Amino acid sequence: MLRGREDVLSLIKRWLEGVASGAGGALHLEGAVGVGKTALLEWAAQGAAERSLRVLRVNGHPEENATAWAGLSQLVAPHLAQLAEFDDRPRDTLMRAMRLGHAGQVDDVSVGMSVLFLLTFSDEPTIVVVDDLQWLDEATSRVLRFVCRRLQSTGVGVITAQHPGSAPVTNTPISIEPLTNEAMRVIARDRGAAAAVAEVLVEHAGGLPLVLSQMVDSLDPDQRRGHSPLPE
Repeated sequence: MLRGREDVLSLIKRWLEGVASGAGGALHLEGAVGVGKTALLEWAAQGAAERSLRVLRVNGHPEENATAWAGLSQLVAPHLAQLAEFDDRPRDTLMRAMRLGHAGQVDDVSVGMSVLFLLTFSDEPTIVVVDDLQWLDEATSRVLRFVCRRLQSTGVGVITAQHPGSAPVTNTPISIEPLTNEAMRVIARDRGAAAAVAEVLVEHAGGLPLVLSQMVDSLDPDQRRGHSPLPE
């Protein structure tokens, strides 16, 4: 269980159950670096696997931001063998997008419909987990927004996460706020920090669980137990 995120986890759980039952839809998480978005995505992916949902992944990378369809290639490449079973139009559209690398040479609607075909081709309910959406190439981001508007009753779900400031894939992003001090204290103690040590670390972590975890993990056993001075 991710401490202090009960409301968001409950929302993700209901979303997963909907996808598993044949519904569909998108969730978009937005929050600062270190606030725990990736941990929530991993929790969703694990929950999907436990429900026998197919899990596909796309990760944004700053060095690929200017390469058209770089994100799409992550989605399509693991299923190249399956493309042989597709109708000519979606297969050819996806292959052209992956091979060409210039967004103007295929149109967004054709690629978007082909991606929907890919995601619904299997009888398995499917989720797509997209981390660091802010670093996806613009062509893939546009198509992702197109797809997310058309997921109703498909048995396909898309869950994305990004830093604030970029265009989300849904009109109602879920804001992931810094954790309360109490939740942060519990995380620190779960990782072996004594109560007094936890108090000091929580003061400096700004409600960011990733930062807190890294701080605790950087301490030696005596420092975690409060038997040695903490680093300045």
